[in-house]
Amino acid sequence: MFAECGMEVYETIGTVWVEEEGSGRNDVEMASRFIQVRARCEQVQQQFYAIQESHKFVCRGY
Repeated sequence: MFAECGMEVYETIGTVWVEEEGSGRNDVEMASRFIQVRARCEQVQQQFYAIQESHKFVCRGY
């Protein structure tokens, strides 16, 4: 199917390990990382808004 469309298919044979929920990860550590990521996203968003305001940037949808 993919070859007919000009696409190449890469396949590897191996084992995929999937962690089950609660399989030993520290919930406090995960929550801390989530909070850090959310805080960083908010910082980036605020920086974007500051740039937008300072340059009178107008998003034209393209």
